Amino acid sequence: MKAIVILGLLIGCLSGQTRRALVICNHLFDKSEVKGAKARADAAEAALKKSGFLVDRQDNVTDFRRSFEAFAPQTPTGGTSVVYFTGYGNRYLRKVVTKVRHEDGSEEKKESFVPASGIWSSRPRSEPWPLDDMLKPFVERSRASRLHFVLDCPEPCPKKAKGHQDGLEYPVDEKFVGLQFHDRLPKLPTPANEPATGELPKNPQAGDEWMNGAGMTFCYCPPGRFQMGRRTDESPQNRDAAPVEVILTKGFWISKYELTAGDYYAIRKRTPSLPSNALRYGHLPLVMVKGPGAKEYGRKTLQAFEEKGKTHPSGWNYRLPTEAEWEYAARAGSETCYPFGDSAKELSKHANFAEAALFEEDDSVHWTDHNQNDGIGARPAPVGSYRPNAWGIHDMLGNVAEFVEDHYLEILPGGEDPLGRKKKGETIVLRGGAWCSTAANCDPSFRLSTRLSNNDGQANWRGFRVVLAKP
Repeated sequence: MKAIVILGLLIGCLSGQTRRALVICNHLFDKSEVKGAKARADAAEAALKKSGFLVDRQDNVTDFRRSFEAFAPQTPTGGTSVVYFTGYGNRYLRKVVTKVRHEDGSEEKKESFVPASGIWSSRPRSEPWPLDDMLKPFVERSRASRLHFVLDCPEPCPKKAKGHQDGLEYPVDEKFVGLQFHDRLPKLPTPANEPATGELPKNPQAGDEWMNGAGMTFCYCPPGRFQMGRRTDESPQNRDAAPVEVILTKGFWISKYELTAGDYYAIRKRTPSLPSNALRYGHLPLVMVKGPGAKEYGRKTLQAFEEKGKTHPSGWNYRLPTEAEWEYAARAGSETCYPFGDSAKELSKHANFAEAALFEEDDSVHWTDHNQNDGIGARPAPVGSYRPNAWGIHDMLGNVAEFVEDHYLEILPGGEDPLGRKKKGETIVLRGGAWCSTAANCDPSFRLSTRLSNNDGQANWRGFRVVLAKP
């Protein structure tokens, strides 16, 4: 049974749909049938498939933690994730054991009971599995932008845990913010389009989407000519970005979203270094990363993962974008200062940058724009929270600044397929604004140099995205 479940999860990941669902039907309880459970689960599974979901069905689960931890990373970045459970669930008093240290140094264990809600496995225990504990790995590690948890438990449980009460109460802890709870499966609209999967599309057009075997969506950027560099008068923010003409002779695929901590976990199976306030990290951009690690991720970690799974497109390689590729993708064919126009008045709809919400949280950031407010404070926002550009790419103007392939040169490299190189390569370029940047620094021409070796320490305002390109 375990082997079948694991195989199903792997096949689901490789299929690449942006909508994933886990349906758990515990229709057996202590060898007795739970009234209506099978029918409810069958109906939910059919409705989810009709709405475009790839569904993993598991019956009579005894270890919820394993099921939740295995499912959480499988949802592709930016997608929708649903966990549906039908069986028995109830409120009860959960026993908590704590250690109390006395002044003389001795320790004493004390037991107490706190209100909790839980779901029952098919193998009865003295009390149900705590709902908070089961949801934690799902919420933390899921790469989805939209999370739904459905508890379809209309029948009262015949086994009475301590303090048993029929019905369920949903967790209110801040780590579950963004998770929507339902008593019945909600109506979820069918997506208009899904990214292509498998082999790369032939003759792609600008903005066409493809999903790799790791569940990451990429947008196509065609070959072309453009002016790289500033569109406004010279300022301290862009004086090293004098315009140059660039020709990109090859099309490339760039990740639709900044690489997330969930992407990292799904591939490395290891929790990344995170800021202390990252309660739900799966859909947040990966930060606390250094230049060498960013450079190695695509060409080593991601490529090796794809090659091992036999999903890597032959003749293509993963790497960081060059400066020219990054700005070309950010502008998406536009010729204005920002991809959406020349004025920064609408920037809060397109980027996470220094605005009123940041100042409310940290009034030392005196350069904020008090006339705009997106509700995000001193932190990166979940990827895809803002409007995409014309080619469907998110968060290139703000959220986190992004490492690119080039070494820093005091002038932009122009010409055909340019790449900034230095003999000693002691610097690396960051492109794009961040959650703490001024509007001027969210201009696609903005560049910042940082030391390649240690980047002057780690920071939660730097990340990266990758491209798939021909060598």
